[in-house]
Amino acid sequence: MDLTQLAALGSFVSGVAVVMSLAFVGLQMRQANRNQRSLMQQGRSTRHVEMLLRLGDPQFTEVMTRLQTKGVDAISDAELQTVYFHSAATFWSYEDSFLQHRNGMLDDASWSSDVLALKRIVATPLNSCVWHVIRDGIGGDYQAFVDDLAAQAAGTNARSSGPQLRMLLQHAFAAQSAEGAQTPE
Repeated sequence: MDLTQLAALGSFVSGVAVVMSLAFVGLQMRQANRNQRSLMQQGRSTRHVEMLLRLGDPQFTEVMTRLQTKGVDAISDAELQTVYFHSAATFWSYEDSFLQHRNGMLDDASWSSDVLALKRIVATPLNSCVWHVIRDGIGGDYQAFVDDLAAQAAGTNARSSGPQLRMLLQHAFAAQSAEGAQTPE
C-alpha cells in the first residue's frame, strides 16, 4: 500500500468517524429532549399536586366550603385574600402550561387535560371574579385564551366538587352495601 492509498483510506475512515459522531450527537440530542420534556411534565404534575394538596388543607377547605355555601360575607378579609391568592396562582400556573404548549414543549394530550381543568376552573364564580381582577396583568395570548374559555363558561352551572363527590360516594357505598347483603356467607 503506497502513501496515496493510505491517505485515501485515512480520509475514508475519518469520514465514517464524522458520520458516526454526528449520529451519536443526534441520539444524544434526542435523549436530552426527552429528558427535558420529562422534567417539564414532572414539574407540571408537581404544581398540580401542590395546588390540590393546598385545596385539601382542612383550614383552607373550611374557608372554601363557607364561601361556597354561605357567600362572601361569611369569610373574613384575610380569608378572602388567601382564597384570592390561591386562585390567582392557579391561573399563573396554567399560563406556564399554555406557554410550554405553544412553544412545543408540552404535548397535546397534557395540554388537553389542562384545558379541560381550566374550563372548569374559570366557570366557578370565585375564579371567574378573580380572573377579571388579574387578567390585565397577564400576557396577551393567554389572556385572550382564558377570556374565550370564560365566555364559553358563562351561563354554565359550575358547582363545587364536594356535593357531587358526596352524592357519588353515597351511591357507591349503597351499591356496595346492597352487594354485600346479597352475598351469602
